[in-house]
Amino acid sequence: FAPLLLSLYVGAETASNAAILAPAVAYVRIRALSLPAALLSGVLSAALLGAKDSLTPLLGSAVAAVCNVGLDLVGVVLLRQGVPGAAWATSVAQCAGTLSLLLVARKKLVPDGGFG
Repeated sequence: FAPLLLSLYVGAETASNAAILAPAVAYVRIRALSLPAALLSGVLSAALLGAKDSLTPLLGSAVAAVCNVGLDLVGVVLLRQGVPGAAWATSVAQCAGTLSLLLVARKKLVPDGGFG
């Protein structure tokens, strides 16, 4: 599925270059694992913005960005994993940012007694 998706995104000519396609496919396959976290992050950010809280989504993005930079240094530079290392770093950072949003959103958006 990843090669087809990439050929639609970058064009058939670019996608036919194996030197480009192989690392791109690896990146897409790893990053796809964090799609649920990315979706949840978008929903939580929208809910918090609807509750007039713009600071928490900003801080969630900051958590993800700082994690991403740190994990990129570890995965790409220290462990020499290249493109897969960058993909794992970004995926884990996405999950960390989402978790930080989830912890705060639960307190701000759910009533004290819960919904029951």
